[in-house]
Amino acid sequence: MALGLGLLAQALFLFGISGRFGAGALVVVAGLALVCGARNRKAARADLAEISAGRRARSPLFWCLAVGALAGPAWLALYPPIAWDDTIYHLPLARSLVEHGRYLFVGNLRAPVFPLLGETLFAPALLCGRASTAHGVSLVATCATALLLLAWGEGRFVAAGRTDRSASWALAPAAIWIGQPIVVFYAGSTFIEPLLTLFATASVLSFECWRSDRSDQSERRLAWLLAAGAFAGWAAATKYLGLYLVAALALAAAWEAGRGSRLRAAAQFAGAAGLVAAPWYALIWVLAGNPLFPFLGSLFGGGAWREAEAVSLSGVETGWLANGLGLLRLGWDLVVSRARVGAQPPASPLVIAALPLLLYVAWRERRARLWVAIIAGFAVVFFALPRDSRYLMFLSPLLAVLLAAALRDLLQRAATCRPVLSRLPSLAAGALVLLGIATGPAYALWRTRIAGPPPITAAATDAFLARRLPLYRALLFRRARSLEEVPLYALHGERLHDFGGSALLGDWIGPYRFQLVLPLLDRPEELARQLHELGAAQLLLPRSLVSRGVVEGLVASPRFRELYRDDDAVLFALVTPR
Repeated sequence: MALGLGLLAQALFLFGISGRFGAGALVVVAGLALVCGARNRKAARADLAEISAGRRARSPLFWCLAVGALAGPAWLALYPPIAWDDTIYHLPLARSLVEHGRYLFVGNLRAPVFPLLGETLFAPALLCGRASTAHGVSLVATCATALLLLAWGEGRFVAAGRTDRSASWALAPAAIWIGQPIVVFYAGSTFIEPLLTLFATASVLSFECWRSDRSDQSERRLAWLLAAGAFAGWAAATKYLGLYLVAALALAAAWEAGRGSRLRAAAQFAGAAGLVAAPWYALIWVLAGNPLFPFLGSLFGGGAWREAEAVSLSGVETGWLANGLGLLRLGWDLVVSRARVGAQPPASPLVIAALPLLLYVAWRERRARLWVAIIAGFAVVFFALPRDSRYLMFLSPLLAVLLAAALRDLLQRAATCRPVLSRLPSLAAGALVLLGIATGPAYALWRTRIAGPPPITAAATDAFLARRLPLYRALLFRRARSLEEVPLYALHGERLHDFGGSALLGDWIGPYRFQLVLPLLDRPEELARQLHELGAAQLLLPRSLVSRGVVEGLVASPRFRELYRDDDAVLFALVTPR
């Protein structure tokens, strides 16, 4: 499934750069997929027959548990997108591709261009339905990641004789991972973390197959290495953080290849990664003049976004002592003191004990040391980034595998030392699986209690958004008066970008940054002049963040005419002097 999503994105990319992205492109890609599927149908049937013959069929209980585990993310995916990055730039970038049929530098956004693989996959969903349809992409990515973890768990924990105990542990990594509220939350969003996590997990698993394959079939080993590189390249094409995985696994390939073939293995991996990622970074370079826009602005220039790098790194702690203490308590922060890491939903409670468990599994298993080193390396990198726990998500499946391995080894050693504890490993595995599966539905129910059930009709959706986005009712007024195409400057209205389209201006970074307007609020004449220079014809102010004196001053000014007012917002039209 990860391969299919990567190839789909690569195919749609060609239509996007040629200016022909649209429904016709989807028909062509779907037709090619059906032709390729028909050519490989016999091989697929043979593979399925082999799997059925070689493995015990899944019980109905397994499928019930699988449906239960995905019920929570699937329910949350029904809600309209209201999360910050959803509406600030992920969906607006995807919508721009749909509306124009090609990739553009969307200048009214905080992030006018980024690695766009995720947005390219969201765009067909927008063509096929409303905005929440795009959540299905994240849901599919989450499901695919869980399947990869299930395959990894079977390969790692299931012995040839396959016992109930080993079968339970085979499910443990997938259950630990999908049982995290942070995973459940983002599975029902249009954040790109689920896609990044899928490609990263596919890359790591392919790399593990490469280093574990000791057969004489060099072509098969090479295929695993190239697959690992391609998946890492797609991770980098989804988010800049994927570049860490490309660099880490390229070094790991050189280390694991052995003498005489280190350089060749690293080059093969990096070549596969570069082949799939380079077009996406070339696109960023063409659109923005900087392949890592808006970072490295001092080298490539950042224009109106030159402050983006400084703003994004302004909250980074630079003290060695503080970062060292932060690293030691990182597990606690991810679960309990989440305000220190972006106030995101919690990770698995097992993460609190991640540090000792990782050290233990690295001590016990030589082959696990590489993965522990990669996780530890990114934990160090994490403290050079804005503190947000979702930045750690793409390595969380790997962490789940290592945590399961450490717990299994510890419990089995305890059972060996004390026969009275012989059932402890199987009981612990069953508890991990059941808790992981129950977390998703429980978290979804908790979110439903807060937000109410997902809206179904368009009117219910508008009412839902109006309750959670204070300025949204002003956009409904504009829609009712057919004013949607009139350029609107929305102060502190950056979360409205997906609903206001290209006509909505204003954000903290870029040519329409709030700092150009904020100092002029009590000077109506200068404010009107500035808004006119920015191309705005209307002004939307949040009443909770703007004083009553400012609002009344604009009402009294001949340069502004009040169009709409509610408890949250005031909408003005600019008046051109005669």
